[in-house]
Amino acid sequence: MGCQPSKNRGALLTLPTHQQRIILYPILQLSFTILQAYLSLVKTNTMLDRASIEAISKAAGVKIKIVQEIQNSKLFNALSKELDYYFNQSPFNRILRFLETEMNTIVETPKGGVLKMHNSLDIHFIDGSVIRFSPDKEDGLELTRIMIPQKNRGRGLGVDYMELVLSSIQEVLGFIPRMVLECTGAIGAVHNYEQLSLDAQIRFFQKFDFVVVEHDFQVGYARMERPMGVGV
Repeated sequence: MGCQPSKNRGALLTLPTHQQRIILYPILQLSFTILQAYLSLVKTNTMLDRASIEAISKAAGVKIKIVQEIQNSKLFNALSKELDYYFNQSPFNRILRFLETEMNTIVETPKGGVLKMHNSLDIHFIDGSVIRFSPDKEDGLELTRIMIPQKNRGRGLGVDYMELVLSSIQEVLGFIPRMVLECTGAIGAVHNYEQLSLDAQIRFFQKFDFVVVEHDFQVGYARMERPMGVGV
């Protein structure tokens, strides 16, 4: 995204694309340990007090206005079980590793920073590439990460991996659920933060029938959706 599901704590930050954020990187690196400590407590404290939220906001350099606790859906649980079995029983287990993890995500949207507390399904490929999904309501999935190492880009691996994952979901569920994602023109956080082209991100996901349903190009944000039942 060995293949047994496990619970690992972690934090994923999707940082804004504003050029002025660059000056915050040294501060973010110093604060990252503090941020991880706060985020690791999120799963055991469903109600965060204002002081905790402000501390997370300061460490991340993102003003958090919304906190969402996203529960596993029946669809998500079924997919986790079926993919774990499928990847263990197929030749794919030689080139990838699948696990369910606990993940806390911060995304800066036009409405402000959003802290999402959720589980995720991680598909780790042998070359270091990752594709990650989390629950979205009862009937959908959110694609929260697709990352290809820089040295392997430009070879079509992103397309190949997306097609592999989508066809695997089709195989185990009999259909591909509704999917959503948020493009910010960036991936990673702090030590692995990387600014990308928002237009390039959008064009990539359009190859897989995602369409823009909400956007604010001035701040570098687009929300995309892939309806249920669209073919691979």
